[in-house]
Amino acid sequence: MSSRFHQKYFLRCGHCKSTQRYAKGYRPIPNPILFDSDAHCRSYHRERQESAGMVRILPTCRCNKCLRIHSDWKVIDFQQFLDIKLAMSAEEKDKLLWPSAEERCREVTAVTPRPC
Repeated sequence: MSSRFHQKYFLRCGHCKSTQRYAKGYRPIPNPILFDSDAHCRSYHRERQESAGMVRILPTCRCNKCLRIHSDWKVIDFQQFLDIKLAMSAEEKDKLLWPSAEERCREVTAVTPRPC
């Protein structure tokens, strides 16, 4: 039986090159009382494909840095994340940090004036 624990991936935005975490929660197995072997096999193989680097899956989510919803993501594993992080200089790391809530509010109000 496959592992159904909480799974975490790292996604790299194709627009602003920031990295953020993508997490999937627990998914229950099909009902063991009304056992359907075909559904169980499909569930097992789909979960194996997803946990093997999210094969054939195009995640669509919102980037917390550039505030865009898109599908231009590259899935990276934890070691690649560490390699990217260690290769960056301190200035590059500061540039890729998420803005604070106050800075983000100022950016949004500059475009559309609303109270935060």
